Amino acid sequence: MADLPDRQFRTNHAASSTRGVLIAYESTQGRAPRAAAAMARAVRDLGHEPVVRLIDQVMPADIADAETLLVGGWVRTRYPFGGATIDHALQWIESLPPLEGKQVGVFCTYRFFPRSFADTTARVSEALGLIKQAFEMKGAVVVADHSLHMRSIDEASQAFVNAVLTWPIAS
Repeated sequence: MADLPDRQFRTNHAASSTRGVLIAYESTQGRAPRAAAAMARAVRDLGHEPVVRLIDQVMPADIADAETLLVGGWVRTRYPFGGATIDHALQWIESLPPLEGKQVGVFCTYRFFPRSFADTTARVSEALGLIKQAFEMKGAVVVADHSLHMRSIDEASQAFVNAVLTWPIAS
């Protein structure tokens, strides 16, 4: 089965031991879909079933059916607070219904800005903080945040998914 970011993979997780995981991402240049595909592989490797969507394609049922959300996008490190991609993700989060107790992991993909390591890390940190805060304002429980450098996307995605999915779901 190909790891296409816009494909859905579902089972009836209510009747099984798998956890429903929604991977929602914002992308402008194709970097975040690569991370979403790597996360989907990692989720399946742990025995759970991911649904992978661009944030504009997420349906209310996708959120309701998922015990865990993994949400993020590309950070444009040349711009404060991540640029238009992160702005769009924040607007989407604000449009969501209350997420009381929903488990969330937030991520950003990035590459280094040529002039300054400090600028890059500051921009990524700002973006993660904004996404985390937006989810917490919706009542979600953010259990992990992670920056994913494009050179190590598979390893970083695996570590992020492990951190989120080893966190127990609140009853």
